[in-house]
Amino acid sequence: MGLDERIVRRLRLRAANEADVLRATTLFEDALRTASLPDAGARWVFVRRLALGRIEAASSQALALLLERGIETLRGSCLHGGEATARDMPAVWFRDALDAHLQLALRIAHNLPTDAWYWPLAVPDWRPGSATPQALRNIALSLGRRAEAPSALPAWTAALVAAGHAAQLHASLRSADVPVLLRAAGLSEGALVATVDDVADLLSGVTGASPASRLRATDASRPGADAADSRVRLLAALLQRARPLAGLARNSSRPGVAQPSRTEPGRPGMPEFASASAQAAPVSLVRTKALRTPRKPEADAATTPANPPAANSVCRPARARRTQSTPLSTTCPDAVPVGAGARPSAAAGLLFLIGIFIRLGYTAWLEAQPEWAPFDPLRRSLALAARRLGVAEDDPVWPLLDLPARPGRVPACFVAPAAWQRGLGTGSGPLLRAGTARGGTLYDASGRLLLGAWRGEMPIALRPPIADAQAFPPPRSRGPRADEFPDLLAQAWLIAARRWLRRNVGIGLTELVCRPGSLLATPTHVDLVFDLNQADLRLRRNGLDLDPGWLPCFGRVIAFHYLRPEERW
Repeated sequence: MGLDERIVRRLRLRAANEADVLRATTLFEDALRTASLPDAGARWVFVRRLALGRIEAASSQALALLLERGIETLRGSCLHGGEATARDMPAVWFRDALDAHLQLALRIAHNLPTDAWYWPLAVPDWRPGSATPQALRNIALSLGRRAEAPSALPAWTAALVAAGHAAQLHASLRSADVPVLLRAAGLSEGALVATVDDVADLLSGVTGASPASRLRATDASRPGADAADSRVRLLAALLQRARPLAGLARNSSRPGVAQPSRTEPGRPGMPEFASASAQAAPVSLVRTKALRTPRKPEADAATTPANPPAANSVCRPARARRTQSTPLSTTCPDAVPVGAGARPSAAAGLLFLIGIFIRLGYTAWLEAQPEWAPFDPLRRSLALAARRLGVAEDDPVWPLLDLPARPGRVPACFVAPAAWQRGLGTGSGPLLRAGTARGGTLYDASGRLLLGAWRGEMPIALRPPIADAQAFPPPRSRGPRADEFPDLLAQAWLIAARRWLRRNVGIGLTELVCRPGSLLATPTHVDLVFDLNQADLRLRRNGLDLDPGWLPCFGRVIAFHYLRPEERW
């Protein structure tokens, strides 16, 4: 199921003749596309059956309203799919694809019943009655085929291992699955060679060794290497990949217990149909011959111009932000604490900057200089913007900006995209350079936008522009230190984004970022919800509020939603 799909598996219609059936089917497809259903964002909602009764609707709009009323009647009886009593409910929800795949895997590993009606819908690659090894393997491969697999697979693996199922997961994999899952997780085969000392205690149940006994760092791909060793190293690589997302914590909680029901304010015990943790979208209304229809765009009405909030009306004075990481939950992993509902943010527009970075060539730049990937210049720049704008320490955007503690050795050079020199430079006169024989920097004529930096030998790409550059006057004549490089990059990307924003959109950074909204986040998805009256034509004309989808450079699927007050999550 795609993020923009609504699927009906069995549609039963009875009419006087075949022509009426065909017409009703066409009306239903259009109604399913346009109806306002509680499936926005990453949330997955499954409805067992929905009886619409006698249909007198003469238009798809009227039929869409009938669908909306029918779904609304199920609101109070919709439970999370991990609840013990969910199997008897007419509707269930999952936070996202990762949540559904993890809940099923944990039930299988714990030998709990998996005969509920919704499991084959949530994970179609899984076959009821499969043996545990085959079932876990199918679930892993199913998750690996999704766009968000680079974030979902490590989190799924970490949760199973933390729950004590490393041995079962290891036994379920085949040697041929190792390269497939490595590619799905965005890892190279070199990840198998890396040391597994940091996770050896978690894998001790697989290897039979004590936590003090470390696995030797050998190349699992060499001739004669043990296939089991490559599977252990695959698990280790996925666990190491998961650690930047969330800390690993041993927890023996059983599925269906650690995932509480979300309650709606003012209605004790009534699950919130549009809960923050239930985010992925497709509604599956069961039928035999699949009828797929894309959802309507979330912001069809977003072309209505609105006055943006005042520049200083939402962001609070800067405070020292928290740096603690949130442990990964065993049964429902959540690298970002989102509470029981959408959390209000004073800087909900911060992620609009990602679209600007992409337009400035960030993706191609990172492919050309992959050594910078561990330092995550994108998140560093977003964090720098949040600090400068005084975003409060308790704002929910901060957990999205956490960086790895020790990314490794700082690369020796940075070369900005060539387009920066042509379209973003300011000031008059030649470019400005600074440095010594040990290293240097190259700026635009204003002396603010960094175009290149290096230690040791100058990069070949910078030699033509540096030849005509003018030297910086003291005291800026020295080159940068190694520990300064990551911050210099973050500042350079932020300055470039501000200039692009001002020239192409006509607004400043504060006006873009400091706009109120609600944020819902999972390890694989981020949904930002704005009031429909906040729709801004300036952003729409430049495509900044269009859903970017899966972003490998950010490790999540991002979606923007404009909703009316009564539709807010």
